[in-house]
Amino acid sequence: SDDSFLAWGFFTEILQRVEYMEPYAIAPMAERMLADDPKLKAEFEQKVVFENGRLTANADRATYVEAQGLLKLRPNPTEPRRRSTVNSGDFFVDSPDIDIDLNTENLLAVGDVKTSLVRKSASGAKSATGGLFAGSEPIRGAAAKLDYRKDTGKATYTGAPKARALLQQGDTRMFANQLVFEEGANRLKGTGDVDSSIPMTSI
Repeated sequence: SDDSFLAWGFFTEILQRVEYMEPYAIAPMAERMLADDPKLKAEFEQKVVFENGRLTANADRATYVEAQGLLKLRPNPTEPRRRSTVNSGDFFVDSPDIDIDLNTENLLAVGDVKTSLVRKSASGAKSATGGLFAGSEPIRGAAAKLDYRKDTGKATYTGAPKARALLQQGDTRMFANQLVFEEGANRLKGTGDVDSSIPMTSI
């Protein structure tokens, strides 16, 4: 109609060419593309990298629960899948499922958990000697579940029904259904089906 708001020039912006798409228009199209192409969906989801100060986390998928300050790392439900990882510089955790409290750095990992702890001595200080896992070599762990408390340095490794938890430093190994290691006190406790392998030094 010649006698309309459009004819009078009130809505000329709808006729302008733009170099972008509105989110309400692109979101449904992107969702359809991901649903129709599993490979594209996997590639899109396998790019989660989270950095918080010295803490770095990688996973296929990440969910942040703001009310709890909790970051949940998960693998894709189908292949291709990759394991989730968390690295604080001195403590590295590799597991399918990892929940980490970003306020405290407390961590819960479930699945085929692998860890590596590098103990950093203060400048000019000597490494502790004479105790179990007291050297400067990395302490490696394996378990079905890990509950790590950053504030106390306490790590609880729980094994699976047919696979005990393991802590190892060099040739020294400790197996048990549950292993509790307190880094600050250099205290190690094993519970249930405990076994160890400690190399003897010649005098």
